[in-house]
Amino acid sequence: MTNDAHDTNVTFASVWERGFLGQLLNNTYFTNNTLILLTFDEDETYTEQNKVFSILLGGAIPSNLKGTTDNTFYTHYSTIASVSANWGLPSLGRWDAGANVFEVVANKTGYKNAIVNTTNIFLNQSYPGPLSDNLYIPVWPVPDTSAKGAAGKGVLSSIVSTWGNNSGTYNYTNAYPYDLGAGINAGGTPVSGGVNGSNSGTSTGSAPATTSSKGSAATLAVSGPLAAVAGLLALLL
Repeated sequence: MTNDAHDTNVTFASVWERGFLGQLLNNTYFTNNTLILLTFDEDETYTEQNKVFSILLGGAIPSNLKGTTDNTFYTHYSTIASVSANWGLPSLGRWDAGANVFEVVANKTGYKNAIVNTTNIFLNQSYPGPLSDNLYIPVWPVPDTSAKGAAGKGVLSSIVSTWGNNSGTYNYTNAYPYDLGAGINAGGTPVSGGVNGSNSGTSTGSAPATTSSKGSAATLAVSGPLAAVAGLLALLL
C-alpha cells in the first residue's frame, strides 16, 4: 500500500520502483524476451476519463518501438488477452474474450485490434460482484462459453464444463467491458473495426479506458490524479 503509491504518491512509488527494477533491467538474462508492464488501475476523479499511464519495458520490445507511444485502446483485460494470443491459450470467457491485444503481440500474431471511439467512455466504475463490500451480488457473471478468444482457441475447457453452453450474462465481445444489466458504464459510443476484424457493433458504456504504450519508455496519457498504482507483470514471450 506504500510501495505501489496507494497510500503515498507517485514520487514515493517511483523511488521504490527504480530500486526494484533498476538492477533487473540491467540484467540481460532477465530481460531477454521478457515484457514488463508497469501500470496503474484508475484515477480517483470519477468525473474524468480513466486514461491510465502505462509503460512497457524489456527485451521483448523491438528496437524500432523503443521510446514510442501507442494510442491503441486497451483495458486491463488486454493483459490477459495478450497472454492468450501470445501463447495460443484459450479465453476465460468474460471480458478478456474481446479485449484488444498489446500491439507488440498483435504484430507477431496477426491479431487485429478494434478501433474504439473513447469520447464518452470513462471506465472508472467497478462492477459490484460477489466480493463487493457495498453492493453484494451473490452470483458471478456467467461467462460466454462460445467465445473464440484472442487466440481463437475458444474458452478454457474447465470453464465450459463448469458453466455448460451459455451465452453469458453480459456482452463480452466488445473491446471494453460494459455492464448494461448492472447499469455500470452503460451509455455508449460506436466501435469501428471490430476485434480481429469482426464487427463489434455499438458499444454500451459511459466510459473511456486506457490508451497504451509500447516501447522501452513509451507512455500513455494521464487523466486526473492517480490513486492506486504500479502493478508489475513480467510476461515471457
